[in-house]
Amino acid sequence: MLSGQAAVLNDPNVSPADKQARLDGATQLRLYWDPTGGYKTTYGRMRTRIEKWFDQHKADLGSHYEVLRNLVVFVEKPGVGHEGMVRSGVTESLAARVRH
Repeated sequence: MLSGQAAVLNDPNVSPADKQARLDGATQLRLYWDPTGGYKTTYGRMRTRIEKWFDQHKADLGSHYEVLRNLVVFVEKPGVGHEGMVRSGVTESLAARVRH
């Protein structure tokens, strides 16, 4: 998803209006996880890879960096368990969608 967005944003043949429309229509990915639970390693590794990608592409993304960066959100929920994660994740994601 990120590389596809970056390709469009960096394409000189795509108009600024079309680039903005692409960003406006992008899906925000919200990753809920318990940093003390079983997915600690997996989500930690994923977070590191995504942050590295943004570090490597920050200059290329220019003014679109912040908007694109806000499409990937890690939400730590220590100690809530799987069901608590799902309940809070759904509620918070829907609320964030309204604000986004």
